[in-house]
Order: sequence, then C-alpha cells, then structure tokens
Amino acid sequence: MQFKILSLNVGEISEMASKSGPLKSAYSKLPVATATLTKTGFTTDEQADLRYHGGEDKAVCVFSAHHFVQYTEFLNIAGMPVPAFGENFTIDRLDEAEIFIGDVFKSGHVELQITQPRQPCSKTGLFHQNNKVIKFMADLGATGFYFRVLKAGDVEQGNVFERVSSERRHSLKFANDVMYRRIKCQDQLKELIDNEYLSQAWKEELSARLK
Repeated sequence: MQFKILSLNVGEISEMASKSGPLKSAYSKLPVATATLTKTGFTTDEQADLRYHGGEDKAVCVFSAHHFVQYTEFLNIAGMPVPAFGENFTIDRLDEAEIFIGDVFKSGHVELQITQPRQPCSKTGLFHQNNKVIKFMADLGATGFYFRVLKAGDVEQGNVFERVSSERRHSLKFANDVMYRRIKCQDQLKELIDNEYLSQAWKEELSARLK
C-alpha cells in the first residue's frame, strides 16, 4: 500500500473570523514544493494552540483527496480548496478502514507512523463556513489522521510513501468508532488504549471513559 503527496502544505499563524471575535490559527495553509520535517513537524509550519495541534504524536496532519466528493456534496460547493482541512499532506488515497494505528510509511530516508485519526474541531466549521461539517466528519469517519516522525528529513510534493510495516490491529475506522461511541464495548476500548502506538492524547481521553 502506498500514497502520493498531491499537495504539501504549511502555514503561518493568522486570524480567522468567528462570532466571538478573531481567533489565531494556522488552519489556512498554502502548498509548497518542499519542506523540512523534524520530529515535531515542518520547520515552516506553525500551530496556534499546542494543546491540540502539533507535537511529536501529531507532527504531520494528513487528509485523503478521495473523500472530497462527499464533502463537496455536503457543503454544496463546486470543488474543494486544497488544502481543505488544514492538512500538511493532501494525498491521493488512503482509506481509514484500510490503515491502522502503528502503520509505518517510508519515502527515501523519511519514515512516518500513524498515531491517531484527526479529530474535527470548530476551526473546520469556520474555514468552511458551515458548522454542520464537524458532525458530518465525525459521523462519516472520513477524518484524516496524524503521523509521528520516526526519521526526519526533506519532503517534496509528489513524493510517494510505501507502507513498510503494519500490525493490522486497530484500523482508523475502528478508532473513530470507539471515539465517537459507535463501539461502546469496554473491552474494545481497553484494547485500543493499550495499543502502544496510539497517541498519548487519545490514550488520556479514552481512559477517562473506563468504568
């Protein structure tokens, strides 16, 4: 399994308009030809709120363009802007049902590992001027995901990453189903929490549900 980077995106902190006033965010990113990736993200990419974005477990945000059709229909727009969801990689195709927490992808010297699905947030609604897209994303499960960086280096638009290892234990679809309570079994919740490759943020949030 592999994916190709259709658009490599980075952004600086700017202001987004909201009903409560301007919000600082780097959600609006711009395509670039190349960028240098470190353990905590791209050197030219910023995050306004480090509580929820960036860091080693969420160094690279990814969204698959094959989901765009469903979102353009829902938003009733002619086409999606790229990047569409604040992602660093807009890729050709990886489906959440077919990739797993802990999967490792490699291109050249760069190695990346999946840590968690991406969670929709209020800035998704602000960017698309439609707050209903937040629930739509969670219900659909076409969320995108995050990579941690195992081996850093330069990345270029057009790079192809090959999956080099997979435990095929917990798919991103399964993780989303647990997070959004479509799966309520405590045993399956515990199994996901015990996955050593799951991000610390998800471990903490899901652990709060244990009875």
